[in-house]
Amino acid sequence: MSTDEFRKIVIFGSYNKQSVGDKAILISIIDLLFKNSIEKIYVEVICFDVEAIKEELKVFSWFASVNVVPFQEKSSSNSVRQSPSRGKSKWKKIIPLGILQTLNSLKFYFKYKPNFDTKADLLIIGGGNLLMDLFPSWLIMPFLITRKFKCPYVIAGVGAFPIKTNLGNFLIKQLLKKSSFNFVRDQNTYDLIKNKYKIDCHLHPDFAFSYPNNLKQTDEMVEDIVAVNVAPVFGEHWPYRNIVKYNNFINIISESLHAEILSKNATSKILFFDSNYPTDRLGAIDVINHLMAKGIDKSRLIYEDKLISSYGLIQMFLKVKYCIVTRLHAGILGLDANLPVLGIAYQPKVKDVFDLVGLGGNVIDIEDIDSLPNLLRDYSRNRDKYILNDEVKLNLERKNQEVIEKILKIIN
Repeated sequence: MSTDEFRKIVIFGSYNKQSVGDKAILISIIDLLFKNSIEKIYVEVICFDVEAIKEELKVFSWFASVNVVPFQEKSSSNSVRQSPSRGKSKWKKIIPLGILQTLNSLKFYFKYKPNFDTKADLLIIGGGNLLMDLFPSWLIMPFLITRKFKCPYVIAGVGAFPIKTNLGNFLIKQLLKKSSFNFVRDQNTYDLIKNKYKIDCHLHPDFAFSYPNNLKQTDEMVEDIVAVNVAPVFGEHWPYRNIVKYNNFINIISESLHAEILSKNATSKILFFDSNYPTDRLGAIDVINHLMAKGIDKSRLIYEDKLISSYGLIQMFLKVKYCIVTRLHAGILGLDANLPVLGIAYQPKVKDVFDLVGLGGNVIDIEDIDSLPNLLRDYSRNRDKYILNDEVKLNLERKNQEVIEKILKIIN
């Protein structure tokens, strides 16, 4: 397709194979752009796994007008060139970590050469928990992309935290200062930018609330199944580990599912699903093993041990009664599918985002995991309060549409 007559919009974020949530945000942004642009547009996505992103996007009608390119080309050894702060270094023993991260980021900044066209009409740094330095190699990447493109850019649909380093604070502030607009998806991020960085920003719903879903659940589809998403919070491979807390977390979830669902109805089943694969599979498998040790037959514990697309999750939800989730976008996709959703907030963003849509009472903090049985009992008495009603959905769609219209005005 010739793109000469089209306005080119580039989107960059942490789009990879594992995270269904990030891909759901990307899909929602692209769909909103095509629905609301008064000009012909062509979208290019810069990502970390081209084939995985193409696979996710191909079911949508606008796919032919989207190009997907890698942030880095694979080297001849078939491994992606290293980003800063990855791999082992003899200098780690003698140079303070903060200084080493800064030096590695500078080295990466000056050595990086994009293999894609850096001409565009607009750049969107979009979606997910992008304003953070939990992974020290991350922040230099969106910063670098904004400097490679000589066009206006916006920060949209993002969250923040954790931010622990001087370099992280510097890069975030520089990203926000040069942006045409800063749109954030939760109250804590909004407060950080306004109060700490003294930079203008706007609060709006997470873009994934605008996920394009034309599938509708009917009563005939629904089986006696509860969908459960268990991120292995505090576990062996989690960024902040605490094995005692992890074991308690898994025990409470297992006990709650056993006592409040499986023991009360002999036909009930649990469908475990991951929205970050393979990271989340460890939590799912541990809970399944706990339940089998309690005598629950394996046939009542359903688990597809594989990566499922965002659209695949929506399809899966058609047969489910309700969801229990730890991952934010597992919950948002459940709400998009019109399911009741019960949440466990492993980070403040989960409670913040649910608060913004009037469902904060559906979420317990992970430090209060002992109250999960009470949440399940409350759901059994008050099912309707756990669903995102149609009026709120329309309002969320309208607000996200307004954000996209403001962004598109830059090129219109």
